[in-house]
Amino acid sequence: MSDRQNEIRQREGHNMHEKGNILLEIIVFLSLTIILSTLVYIPIIQARTTTGGQYDWTGLLMLAPGLAAVITYLVFEHSLRPIGWRPGKVLYLILGLVIPLIYCLFEYGLVWLTGRGKYNGQFPPDFSTFMMTMLFNGTLSALLEEVAWRGFLVPKMIKLTSFSKTALTTGLIWAIWHYPLIIFTDVRFGKTPLWYSLACFTVFVVGVSFAATWLRLKSGSVWSAALLHGSQNVFMLHVFNALTTDNGRTWLLLGEYGAITAIMGLLLAILFWSLRTRLPETYQTRARKNMVESRPTPAPGESGS
Repeated sequence: MSDRQNEIRQREGHNMHEKGNILLEIIVFLSLTIILSTLVYIPIIQARTTTGGQYDWTGLLMLAPGLAAVITYLVFEHSLRPIGWRPGKVLYLILGLVIPLIYCLFEYGLVWLTGRGKYNGQFPPDFSTFMMTMLFNGTLSALLEEVAWRGFLVPKMIKLTSFSKTALTTGLIWAIWHYPLIIFTDVRFGKTPLWYSLACFTVFVVGVSFAATWLRLKSGSVWSAALLHGSQNVFMLHVFNALTTDNGRTWLLLGEYGAITAIMGLLLAILFWSLRTRLPETYQTRARKNMVESRPTPAPGESGS
């Protein structure tokens, strides 16, 4: 066996070993997420609300996957640096902040203009202070989750597969993690049908996952994804929903469980999928490059096919 062939086999063995380690970390993370989330979901489902009794369970629920990611990192890598704590370029932080505002303005404005829902103008008093406080608190709350989804799962999965599959898989896991809330509690705004709510919510969350995954990989920072997640919760749930009066079928179109929101998610997925070529070189592209370089060079007169 030639030195070249030995080198190729060693490289392939190293890649297989690394992929096996990554898969093990992902399995441990998902297992911990299920266990910790279930411990919080039990009282939530019993109360059928996130604010049952004397406690608001939302923060603890959002903490569960983040804590699972922290434990997994500490056990396997003895470090939390891979989460991506540096803020990165300001541009990507701004994008995380304004993207939800843009699609909320478009979809809610469309519904208001067509009369499918009524704009009521009910801004909270001292709106600027309200927004700053909500965005600050919303981003920190979202960070509890984003440490898991974009701080752990995305950096791990991008080493195994493409951007598209990473964003899609992470988005589906993120959506499914919310299903017990949608199925067993009162979170559905407007009481849309369950099957309809699950379908619209899933499409929307997967779309947001494409945007959040792209921002995380492009910026190298979990904060851009946390801002996207936090501002989405603030703008849609606390501002635009409050500015909208239901005319009987409004929430079939708007909110996290509405059809137009799902369309916005689909458009986000298409947009950031088209921008995937602007991402930095990832493990997967390096792996493909290594595979090409490791192929034996055909001898003169031999076919290269």
